Amino acid sequence: MEWLLMGVEYVVSLEVFSEWYLERKENLLQEARRWKEKNRSLADDFLKEWPLEKLKDMNLDEYVTGKGPQNKSLCYEIEHGKYSDMYLGIRGGSAGKFGIYWNKKSGTYCDQKNRPIPENELQAKFSSLKNDLLEIIKSGISESFDDDAFTSKNSFHNRPAMVMKLLCAYSEKPIFSGINMNKDQREVWGRLVPLARVGGVYKQNFDITTSISKLHPELDGDLLSSILWSYRNSVLNTIEMEQQESDNSENTEQVEEDIKLPSKGWNKILYGPPGTGKTYSINEYKEKLISGQTLSHSIVNFDSFTWKETILLAMKREGYPSLKVKDIVALNLVQQYANTKSSKNAYQTISTVILTNADEESTALTSRNGLDIFTKDATDKWSVTENGKIAADEAESHISEEQLSDEDFFVKVVTFHQSYGYEDFIEGINAETEDGKISYQVKDGVFKKFCNDAKQYPDKNFLFVIDEINRGNISKIFGELITLIEPSKRIGASESFSVVLPYSGDVFGVPQNVFVLGTMNTADRSIAMMDTALRRRFDFIEKMPDPGVVRDEVGEIGSIDVASLLEIMNRRIEFLYDREHTLGHAFFLNIGTIGELKAVFENKIIPLLQEYFYEDYEKTQAVLNDTQQIYIVQVNDESDLFSNVFNELKSDNSDMKFEVANGVSDDDFIRFAMNITKVGD
Repeated sequence: MEWLLMGVEYVVSLEVFSEWYLERKENLLQEARRWKEKNRSLADDFLKEWPLEKLKDMNLDEYVTGKGPQNKSLCYEIEHGKYSDMYLGIRGGSAGKFGIYWNKKSGTYCDQKNRPIPENELQAKFSSLKNDLLEIIKSGISESFDDDAFTSKNSFHNRPAMVMKLLCAYSEKPIFSGINMNKDQREVWGRLVPLARVGGVYKQNFDITTSISKLHPELDGDLLSSILWSYRNSVLNTIEMEQQESDNSENTEQVEEDIKLPSKGWNKILYGPPGTGKTYSINEYKEKLISGQTLSHSIVNFDSFTWKETILLAMKREGYPSLKVKDIVALNLVQQYANTKSSKNAYQTISTVILTNADEESTALTSRNGLDIFTKDATDKWSVTENGKIAADEAESHISEEQLSDEDFFVKVVTFHQSYGYEDFIEGINAETEDGKISYQVKDGVFKKFCNDAKQYPDKNFLFVIDEINRGNISKIFGELITLIEPSKRIGASESFSVVLPYSGDVFGVPQNVFVLGTMNTADRSIAMMDTALRRRFDFIEKMPDPGVVRDEVGEIGSIDVASLLEIMNRRIEFLYDREHTLGHAFFLNIGTIGELKAVFENKIIPLLQEYFYEDYEKTQAVLNDTQQIYIVQVNDESDLFSNVFNELKSDNSDMKFEVANGVSDDDFIRFAMNITKVGD
């Protein structure tokens, strides 16, 4: 069916899906099988740990999220824990999506509207909720979509993210995909199969799965989870691109020079003190941009390979055909190798290699080396001789291939440092030896390689992460490319801009499907000191300490309110130093015992404060309010330094001396921790 959305016409139907699938069938199936294996492995473990019978008998705390990872509750495990990636993720949104959750801040169980549940109503509400969950699962796996379980009488009828995940795990037959079809209903799923009046998105999910399985018997729900997600991404990208083209056409009719097409890609920097979740946020961006993308991709390690060996191996893999030079250049393996060399003229290079290694009957070249591994026929087609086949076998014995995961291919993480340069990032000159002769080749840097990969798959998102971006010399690393990363300068954007690279002579631009995400530790370098060129081209997103996360995830350990410790210490640091050196909440997550909390202070907090207030132990002591000198101990006894004859000597250093205590007992630590929040006398 053809639809009009925001002025953009596009077609979504089962027939169009079939055409899309058949064009990409081999790659889609290969990746779908890999995802199916991963999902089934997780589902098998889940069924052992959470059989349906256990749901009937589980208590409230076995269900609710909010009590931290140590609780291993059903809701925590499927959202954040071991089974978070089973049949796509359900992270994000409020914990109220589970119906009941534990709110550590208020110390109460709350409902889906975040309202505290009275204690005398709690068990009744949980029993009703648990019964609704069991009913919708049983009705779903029995395909009884006209049951009351799929109406508003059931509190889970409008929670498909959680329910679809469980239906996929508990169903004996793969009759569902793991997709929450409440999202993208207007753009995608409602166009494939209309939303069912009875059974809602659950029946729609079932109908889409079974309809496609009839058209393509090799596909079931397990395989369709990833394939349908890829199709969804393709449709949404098409809508976006056509909308841009539509906007462009309208603007051109008005004022051509004022055209401003939006760019898909962006540049962002997450900045804040240490431990504020910058690295954790990277995973959230991965989930948002990359999750569900699949691609069959393997690479050959060409590090020790030559042009000659690559040509021989490429010909062997094609069954030793007779080809003209232009056809040899087009072979997949040859193209992969050429991309690693950034050769300006691969045809010329390959012609020279073939002629140099040809037999006497095929060339009059005086520099022929006599290896006789290529021969030419009367139609000017080249083939591999018996000598060449022996050399090809030898070459293949040394080659290694690596199968890349989706994350390896779509995501690249680098860390900037003071010696990181243009040669690492964009391109440089590399010395190589071939047939005993030294040559200098252009070698692509990590960002150039990544962008070239992204250009091959314009309908996929690629995330390039630069950790510690503030530690690098930006002008030295980016060079002339600092302009190219601007969204408006990307390939195909309104002010599309490319440059000729200095070493390879390649024309290079940054595609719109590359997203650049940097991280910056403000304790290491203030944002005010950032390179101006970088500041103008990146959006800066502040990540500051959030005691609320600690309060929700950790709460109290013993009688110690961990979030309150974080709050008061950060107020003191901000007073004595600045807000850019406060302590992040991540230091205090994933702990649950006094011993673990003590280890955080001894191994992370106190050493960091020593670094902040270098040799000023009085300030470190003040931040910790260590008035009992449990950790920061003042040292005054100097009586054992000299003989009595030197008693009149005075030190030129009148500062008080301190040392950090080791081996603090748990009881002393509890006294220390309880004292941190005290103020006044």
